[in-house]
Amino acid sequence: FLLIMFEKSIRVSSAKTPCVPHYQSRTREFDREFETIPADERLRWAFALSVLTHTFCLVSGVLLSFVLSEGFHWWWLEFNYITGCIGGYFIHWLGHRQESGRWFKAHTSEHHIKLYPPQRFLNEKSLVSKDPNAKFYYPLIATHFIISYFALGGAFFGLISFIHIGFALLLADYLHEGFHARGFWLESYRWFISLRELHYLHHKGHMTDNISVHDFWLDLILGSFALGIFQL
Repeated sequence: FLLIMFEKSIRVSSAKTPCVPHYQSRTREFDREFETIPADERLRWAFALSVLTHTFCLVSGVLLSFVLSEGFHWWWLEFNYITGCIGGYFIHWLGHRQESGRWFKAHTSEHHIKLYPPQRFLNEKSLVSKDPNAKFYYPLIATHFIISYFALGGAFFGLISFIHIGFALLLADYLHEGFHARGFWLESYRWFISLRELHYLHHKGHMTDNISVHDFWLDLILGSFALGIFQL
């Protein structure tokens, strides 16, 4: 129910009050570089990587439940990951709302418009030191530690969730850095180029598409997933 209401909120607010300059009509000359993977293949890679990620969480949870035997539920890492995705999606969405204040300035004004507009989506050198985005996601790690501490009954279980979500955020941040770096070592893989091209679509228009970084299941549910030629 909450996800449905959130989706309606996104659609209504985005339709009434665009929060950023609309780049769509001015970026066609840059689009060709990010249309190398057919839309249907992008969808297949997005689906496959999502399934792989969730499978990894489930298998890891099952193995940990056997090792720890008591107190740790086999489904907990998957639950941990799902809630982390929801939290990350919401934080990212807030970064495109002027009401979020400093976060809007850091993400939309700095990251999207100043550092990585569509015409400078790729850079020859890393701009991570100038990009003030990552710190706004840190509360997710602490939140999952607290939830696990009280839900599972111990700091040890909280530490497991802390490490799990921390690793997921580091992976997402590392891939995101690579999306904007020309010559990144993963460019020879079609799955990575597919993710980069999906992220490029997020940097266009009103920046309300493909809010997730590498696992787009929540975008599919909330209607914010875009493939470029086709809009789901």
